[in-house]
Amino acid sequence: MAGGASGRESPGARSPGSTRDTAGAEEVLLRTLHRCKLFASVPIPVLRTILAVAQERGIAKRTTVFRQGDRVDSIYVIVHGKVKLLLTGPNGRGIILTFVEPGETFGYLAPMAGTARAYTAQAIEDSRVLGWPAETFEEILRSSPVVARNTLRFTARQLQADWSRLHDYATEPVAHRLARTVLRLARARGHRRAPALAMMQQDLAEFIGTTPPTLSRILGRWEACGLVTAGRERIVVTSPEGLARIAET
Repeated sequence: MAGGASGRESPGARSPGSTRDTAGAEEVLLRTLHRCKLFASVPIPVLRTILAVAQERGIAKRTTVFRQGDRVDSIYVIVHGKVKLLLTGPNGRGIILTFVEPGETFGYLAPMAGTARAYTAQAIEDSRVLGWPAETFEEILRSSPVVARNTLRFTARQLQADWSRLHDYATEPVAHRLARTVLRLARARGHRRAPALAMMQQDLAEFIGTTPPTLSRILGRWEACGLVTAGRERIVVTSPEGLARIAET
């Protein structure tokens, strides 16, 4: 598997400062797990047990975590960074299924389905993830009814979101899909006054189901109207209200 792995610090003799640093790092990881929908409402002692059997690793930008068709070996939660999930068809064309951000999970469906990887996962920023071997995750599901229920609920909600997105592909013009997507992803980064989206235009085109030239033409029109400032890897929404009107029409 691509990307260098780096395990969490193993127990042993540490200075008081090192102990505090390790404890602080563990609290960060626990908060990350607590935000993850698979582990919502799981008691802290159980979360500590789940964290204890996780492996933490770094993934460099543009590194492939796993490929479509690979054998399943692990499931992941992102600590920081961003990963895209890419589905490629027989003709070689791909679409981006989603972007996975800190506190979110990926790779968990294939172990439950007993199938190979259905998509490719690739880091689009330098990232760190927590990973559990598939067999370990299956044991977590058996031993924790809360995690099992959360996993079922999360899967159902993902399916509903995918249906909605499929409907948009079939019925909505590209400009409407693009406006909604840019606003949603940019606002998810916490910028309200001038939301910004750090993403390659190629990735954005694949995510909304269009071509890079079409995307570029739409962004060019919007930039001329003062709605956005568009670069190759960054889009700043200069008029959220104007973009919202496009999204809602």
